[in-house]
Amino acid sequence: LARVLPGHAAARRLLEHFFRRVSQHAQRRETGPPWEFLERQPRVAAADLDQLKAWYADACAAKRVPLGRLYNLILRIDRSMA
Repeated sequence: LARVLPGHAAARRLLEHFFRRVSQHAQRRETGPPWEFLERQPRVAAADLDQLKAWYADACAAKRVPLGRLYNLILRIDRSMA
């Protein structure tokens, strides 16, 4: 699968699932990334959020995104919000 699916597409899918979980948790109905909700979370590090935004922009621009590091970042943000 990794040979067929471009990395940026896999990154976008990971991000979509993460954003959907965050939106459900926040009970928000808007579509798109829940940046405002994430920015209001005091336990989410600003550096982590900045990195997430950068990798989101890269994935949307079809640029390379380090999937392992993205996954670990998503886990770290999930844990900090729990």
